[in-house]
Amino acid sequence: MPTLARMDIALVTLTAVTTVALLRDPIVGSGPGLTFTRDLMWWNRSGSFDRTERAAFIVDRGDGLLECLLWPGTQEHERATFRGEMPPGTVAIIHTHPIHVPMPSKEDEEAAQRLGIAIYALTPNSITRASPSGGGSVFVRKGQWVDPPPRIHHCRSAS
Repeated sequence: MPTLARMDIALVTLTAVTTVALLRDPIVGSGPGLTFTRDLMWWNRSGSFDRTERAAFIVDRGDGLLECLLWPGTQEHERATFRGEMPPGTVAIIHTHPIHVPMPSKEDEEAAQRLGIAIYALTPNSITRASPSGGGSVFVRKGQWVDPPPRIHHCRSAS
């Protein structure tokens, strides 16, 4: 049985690893990526409470610029579904979660590994990421992050 001191060390180590994720995330750490996540959260602001989700692909267009392609809304309870091919250059999927479910689901983690891309879960209080390499989910951003509201929507339709 670990002693209290050992448990404290484990918590400090976990905090340090989480902090590294906060500083080095390739999508949310970029200006466009953060703009896209804010856009999607504002687009689906009632979904945090009525438990509907929205999702979008984050696509590298090949010229170093990222693009956000919004999935068609399906109004499904605690899920978002895209039917069709994943766009070429897709580097991540972002999707909203209900406010009480900040972490990616087991299905999100499995999809990240199967597709080989990061999958982000967004709530008004956090952004978390399921990694394509497995190893569990991490917090990418904690606390209020959705302000300011977008003046225009930056995500366009994927269909």
